[in-house]
Order: sequence, then structure tokens, then C-alpha cells
Amino acid sequence: MNQHESLYFQDGSVSLQTSDGTVFRIYRQHLISQSTVFATWFSLPFPKLETVAASTEEAPAVAEEKERERKRVDEEERLNSLRDGSTDELALLLGNKFTSQEHEVFFRFVINTTGWSKELAPLPTLCTILKTCHFYDVQGGMDYAIDGLEQHAVLSNFSAALRFRLGCDYSIREWVRRAFDELISVPVNDFSPEEEGLLGTDAFLMLAKTQAKIMDHRTTLAVLPPPPTHALCCHNNSYCKIQWEAAWLSIPAGVAGWLLKHELSGAEIYEKLNWFSAGTMTGECLRLTCDNIQLETPTKKSVLREEEDIVDRAIANILRYVA
Repeated sequence: MNQHESLYFQDGSVSLQTSDGTVFRIYRQHLISQSTVFATWFSLPFPKLETVAASTEEAPAVAEEKERERKRVDEEERLNSLRDGSTDELALLLGNKFTSQEHEVFFRFVINTTGWSKELAPLPTLCTILKTCHFYDVQGGMDYAIDGLEQHAVLSNFSAALRFRLGCDYSIREWVRRAFDELISVPVNDFSPEEEGLLGTDAFLMLAKTQAKIMDHRTTLAVLPPPPTHALCCHNNSYCKIQWEAAWLSIPAGVAGWLLKHELSGAEIYEKLNWFSAGTMTGECLRLTCDNIQLETPTKKSVLREEEDIVDRAIANILRYVA
């Protein structure tokens, strides 16, 4: 067994052993006061060993083999039933959810939370604090990790793919939404294997489908100009229509060019439309047409912003599986 440097030796401490045999000795009250999981665990009675007799109705060889296995299991349970954390030899088993290194970060956080707040912790450390504190239900640790990771996002150190994964795993819905919004602008062929792994197959497929739907919408919008709205003072509707469609389909100066050549989003074009030029189209017709295209209601977005609805539906579908 590997012996980890003891963190506490005074009365009231408890020994905890990770799956690789590393033993931590922690002051019990630190864990109880911050973790509902440890508080509940330490309040439970230790299990009593129950021996089950082997069946005598089986073939001798089979019965003998089962008896040996039963004795082995009984002995293992007997030894485990003696574990109470009072010594390193009787350390309580933590399972294999986290490595000893991750447990070390967790334990050092719960015994000295104020020491972590002096400066921004490294990204991997914050990720470890987030997942261990989520598992052991340490709300203060989760809040600290989330705040630190948000600071890394501002510094562009917190990738969208990682933010998406953590948001899904730890029910941070806002991270899922923001990450998906950011990832939607990156062609799926540009994703690294690591990013694909962080997203997972289902989310990666959803992202690819959503990008395809947006491209279909933009292409249709680019080649099919919305019909113009004519003012009462318009003396030649056909002429205005020709001018409007020519301006819309122009590349690179028209909406088609903005969509296909410059790859602007519909929301960006929505803003640019206020300064749109349509040749010698009647000014009042142009104003009414642009106003009509930009018109929105509580239930329906502008045709230029329909791709936002496409993204919103994809995110809503993903969030169905996030607690």
C-alpha cells in the first residue's frame, strides 16, 4: 500500500483509501461540515457480516467451488466490515470514481477553502474541484470552481467543447447553451478528435445537423428574395421589384453576398438592412420592405433571424437530457 503524506493526525481524523491504495488521513469534521455525502456516510452504522450456507443439492465439484468462493467473499466482507477509518490499515474505501491525485485536490480544498480564493487556480484544478465537489455534494466547492472557470472563459482558456461537456455533466444549463452557440459557427470538419470526444456522438451529430439546416436556410434566403412591399406613392411596382431583387441577389454587396460570400449571420444582416441600398428603387418602398422583413412578433422572428430558432430547438433538445 502506498502511504500518502498524512494531512491530519489528531483525534477526530479519519483514514480514507483510494482505489490505487493511497491513504489520506483527514479531519472528519472538515468533511462532515461541507459534504452531505460524507456526513451521511459517517452517520451510518457499519454493516454486519452475514454468512450464507452453501447449497448441498448441487454436484460435489460445483458445491465445493461455490463454497470456496463464498468463503473468499465472506473473508473480504469481514475485513471490510472492520474498516472504520480509525487507522490507515482500516481506512474506509473511496472506490474508483476518482484518482488519488483528484482526491488530493478535493481534500486540500475542503480543509482550506480560503487558501484557494487568493488567485485564479489552473483550469485542470478547477475542473477537478468541480467534478469531485459535485459528486461529494460540496456546494461551496462547485460555486468556487464555476466562478473560476468563468474567469478562464473570459481569458479564452476555457474551450467551448469542454464547457459544453462540463455543462452537461454537472447540470450547468447556461454553459450548454453558450457553448453550443459558439460551436455552431465552427465547421464540424475543423473539430479536433479531443473536441469530438468532449461533445459526444449525439451532441456532435446534433451540431452537424443544425449547421446543415442553417446552411439550407441561408442558401434559400440568399436566392429567393422576400417580396417587396410597395408604398402608395409607387408608380411602377414591376420596376421596384426588379431593383429590389437585383440588389438582394448582388454579390458581394447584396444580401446574397453577405450570406454566401461573407458568411454573415441573419442577425448581422438584420442590423445591416437599415443601410441597405436597392439602386433606384422608390425610397418609401425600400423602407417599407425592410421594415416588413425586420418585423417580429412574440411568436415569430424575422425571416433573417429564423436560424436562431433552429439553434434554439437544437439546444432545447439537448437540454432535455440535462438535469
